[in-house]
Amino acid sequence: MSLLPLKRQTLESTAPEAAERESARPGLKRYLTVAVLIRGANDGAMVGVVLLAVVTGAGAAAGGLLAAALIVPHLVGPWIGRILDRVRDKRRILALGFTVYAGALLIAAVLLGRAPFVLALGAALLAGSAGPLLGGGLSSRLSTRRELALDSATWGVATTAGPAAAAVLATLIGPRGALGCLGATALAAGLLVLTLPAEARRHETPVRTPRGALLKAFTKTPDLRRVALCFVLAGLGTGTFPVLVPLLSADLGRQAADGGLLLSAYGFGSLVGALLIAIRPLPGRPLDRAAICLVVMAAAAAAAALGPAYLMALLAFGVIGLANGPFLAAVMEACRQAAPEELRAQVFVTTASLKIGGAALAGALAGVAGGSGRLALAMAAGAFLLAAVADRVLVRKAG
Repeated sequence: MSLLPLKRQTLESTAPEAAERESARPGLKRYLTVAVLIRGANDGAMVGVVLLAVVTGAGAAAGGLLAAALIVPHLVGPWIGRILDRVRDKRRILALGFTVYAGALLIAAVLLGRAPFVLALGAALLAGSAGPLLGGGLSSRLSTRRELALDSATWGVATTAGPAAAAVLATLIGPRGALGCLGATALAAGLLVLTLPAEARRHETPVRTPRGALLKAFTKTPDLRRVALCFVLAGLGTGTFPVLVPLLSADLGRQAADGGLLLSAYGFGSLVGALLIAIRPLPGRPLDRAAICLVVMAAAAAAAALGPAYLMALLAFGVIGLANGPFLAAVMEACRQAAPEELRAQVFVTTASLKIGGAALAGALAGVAGGSGRLALAMAAGAFLLAAVADRVLVRKAG
């Protein structure tokens, strides 16, 4: 029996993996460093502003407004994405955005408790206006499945390390000093992003698109409709976590502070899941993989909501994260495949903004649960399952 067919089959099966390894972006390590720095600084700042508001006497409610101010401007993402698509070198816009974020965060930290609250709130809103750049704006530079999986892993690192760093620094040097360190971290990201390799573009001059092009892309492209639906509903699910974890811990007979461990398990699981698929990519179409991940997340969330023990909830949150890492990577891969080149940044930023918008709405809806962590988590499980079912409906309609 000849070994030539077997050899040919082996070479053909490994060709895509080899091509992807060869096409790895030269500055990938620097990119991942930038992503971890800026996203970790942002996640840490969410905690830092609340701690500083409490310490200065402004109160937790004021801290919540400041944290919301860092999130709300994400909704202007489509306009920021349009700017990115119209410039030749995105690095300068990213650097400017990260620098503005750093400066505005430092100003908010200095003003809070020393000047009228509205001034600190305005500075936080200015910092939040750079939010779309640290999410979809940064991710739009990537192209291969492995790069997008590693990019997804940076969110796991940021979710876990950012708030932890803010809490530790606040204990050592105070919340104001902690925010200063986080601002310096964002500034370092802004400087480092300038060292990334320039993007290879098909056109020398950026293509100017009509104003309705982005909306038309989402309404006319089936995969982009699926991406938008998955991201909004998944955001509704994960957005309840910060609100429900202390409630769920109390429901399970633990202290409310133990809810932080549930979030840590979720963040760590997301990191592990993203790294695993970066090492060994999963087969199948991206959005089909995303739908499977949503079903796993729904099952794990339901198990935690119905389970009798805290340990079971801890494991379930780890499983949710383990599926969330591949989910994010798969959805961003689908964005990359379906988005026209001239709208790439707008599509990435818009999908990220949709997820943030869904998460913000979920935070408010979680209050409807009446103080029950189990009920809020059941709502999250329903959102994940609804996303998976709705995705299948769209597939059938498209077929």
